[in-house]
Amino acid sequence: MLRRNNIGIGGEDGQAMLEYVLLTTVVVVLSISSYLTGWIQGIQGNLQMVLLLVSLPCP
Repeated sequence: MLRRNNIGIGGEDGQAMLEYVLLTTVVVVLSISSYLTGWIQGIQGNLQMVLLLVSLPCP
Protein backbone atom coordinates (compact mmCIF):
# COMPACT_ATOMS: atom_id res chain seq x y z
CA MET A 1 0.00 0.00 0.00
CA LEU A 2 1.15 3.49 -0.80
CA ARG A 3 1.15 6.04 1.96
CA ARG A 4 0.32 9.67 1.31
CA ASN A 5 3.24 11.95 2.00
CA ASN A 6 2.50 14.62 4.63
CA ILE A 7 5.00 17.10 3.23
CA GLY A 8 3.38 20.35 2.16
CA ILE A 9 -0.10 21.66 2.75
CA GLY A 10 -3.08 19.54 1.88
CA GLY A 11 -6.13 17.99 3.46
CA GLU A 12 -6.38 18.13 7.23
CA ASP A 13 -2.84 19.45 7.60
CA GLY A 14 -3.67 22.40 5.38
CA GLN A 15 -6.85 23.16 7.28
CA ALA A 16 -5.02 23.05 10.61
CA MET A 17 -2.30 25.33 9.25
CA LEU A 18 -4.90 27.73 7.86
CA GLU A 19 -6.75 27.83 11.19
CA TYR A 20 -3.48 28.47 13.02
CA VAL A 21 -2.52 31.29 10.66
CA LEU A 22 -5.97 32.89 10.90
CA LEU A 23 -6.03 32.64 14.70
CA THR A 24 -2.54 34.11 14.96
CA THR A 25 -3.49 36.94 12.60
CA VAL A 26 -6.62 37.76 14.60
CA VAL A 27 -4.67 37.80 17.89
CA VAL A 28 -1.97 40.05 16.42
CA VAL A 29 -4.49 42.46 14.89
CA LEU A 30 -6.49 42.67 18.13
CA SER A 31 -3.40 43.27 20.25
CA ILE A 32 -2.08 45.96 17.89
CA SER A 33 -5.46 47.68 17.69
CA SER A 34 -5.90 47.65 21.47
CA TYR A 35 -2.37 49.05 21.88
CA LEU A 36 -3.04 51.80 19.34
CA THR A 37 -6.42 52.56 20.90
CA GLY A 38 -4.81 53.03 24.30
CA TRP A 39 -2.05 55.12 22.74
CA ILE A 40 -4.55 57.33 20.89
CA GLN A 41 -6.69 57.74 24.02
CA GLY A 42 -3.57 58.77 25.93
CA ILE A 43 -2.77 61.39 23.30
CA GLN A 44 -6.37 62.63 23.39
CA GLY A 45 -6.18 62.90 27.18
CA ASN A 46 -2.95 64.87 26.95
CA LEU A 47 -4.44 67.15 24.29
CA GLN A 48 -7.48 67.79 26.49
CA MET A 49 -5.21 68.72 29.40
CA VAL A 50 -3.21 71.07 27.16
CA LEU A 51 -6.41 72.67 25.85
CA LEU A 52 -7.68 73.13 29.41
CA LEU A 53 -4.40 74.74 30.45
CA VAL A 54 -4.33 76.97 27.37
CA SER A 55 -7.93 78.09 27.85
CA LEU A 56 -7.24 79.24 31.43
CA PRO A 57 -7.02 83.01 31.65
CA CYS A 58 -3.56 84.34 32.38
CA PRO A 59 -3.36 86.65 35.41
